[in-house]
Amino acid sequence: HISSYSGGYTTYNSYFEAFCDAADNGHLPMVEYLFPRLKLFKDSYKRVPTGGGHLPVVEWLHENWTCNADTMAAAAGSGRLAVVEWLCRKHVEPDIRVMIKAAEAGQLRI
Repeated sequence: HISSYSGGYTTYNSYFEAFCDAADNGHLPMVEYLFPRLKLFKDSYKRVPTGGGHLPVVEWLHENWTCNADTMAAAAGSGRLAVVEWLCRKHVEPDIRVMIKAAEAGQLRI
């Protein structure tokens, strides 16, 4: 339900925060529900939802929104090597944050 993600607010900022929370928690149906309310404004947001390292959400974000090193760092920090590899195959450029997040979380295999 939307209110569980947006705290009951209906402004574009709260929809965006709800969208990011849903993506970061792997709730793809909510991501898909909120997206039409945000897509006209996606270029104005500085934060990129990470998908929390959940591959179905990351795949959806890559196709419909964007993925970047933040997305890869979230996956690395949660030990989701398959997602990191998938993002590399999709030409998402890693940066030092990917290694830092992996090391902080003890995910040395990444």
